[in-house]
Amino acid sequence: MYKIKTINDISEIEKGNVAKINIYNWNCEYQPIAFAKMCYIKDQGFAVLLSCEEKDPLATYTKPNCMVCEDSCLEVFANFKPNIVDKGYISFEANANGSLLGEYGKAGEKRQRLIEMGLYNPQITVCRTESEWGYTLFVPLDLIEKVYGNAEFQNGDIIKANFFKCGDKTKQPHYGSFTKIEWEHPSFHQPQFFADMIIE
Repeated sequence: MYKIKTINDISEIEKGNVAKINIYNWNCEYQPIAFAKMCYIKDQGFAVLLSCEEKDPLATYTKPNCMVCEDSCLEVFANFKPNIVDKGYISFEANANGSLLGEYGKAGEKRQRLIEMGLYNPQITVCRTESEWGYTLFVPLDLIEKVYGNAEFQNGDIIKANFFKCGDKTKQPHYGSFTKIEWEHPSFHQPQFFADMIIE
């Protein structure tokens, strides 16, 4: 089970446990090294770091709420309150330009962009060098509360989530994940394969 460390603020995100995004589904030949870290900041929210070794990531989109999965993309999907019946999960997808797509919904349903729900995309900070790129994402508790009606968390609480690396329209399409996706065609929107992640 992935352990979500509690930290004091987002500057300590590097202390988080590494989740390797190293399961490449649907027979991908291109398998860049990628990882994620998720931490809980008490009374504030969740911080996520996503990173990938990639020298020249495809990054065509520059505006928010675009189909960034077509670019080289790093993603996190999370159901922050899996114990609440009939609630879906929030998906965050971003490219190396920092173009972020935030959506909410359930598997098999048309997903809603957060801005269409009267909400907002959270803060994102991109880091890019010649050999790698990634970003840090902060998901505040008030956003979680507006989606789930509850944003109380304590040690031992479990969320369900997954981390991804993809690129639908890159030269070498690829679909990496933290947990294996047993599905007949490329689709990350399968919450039955999300991992249990415990706050400690």
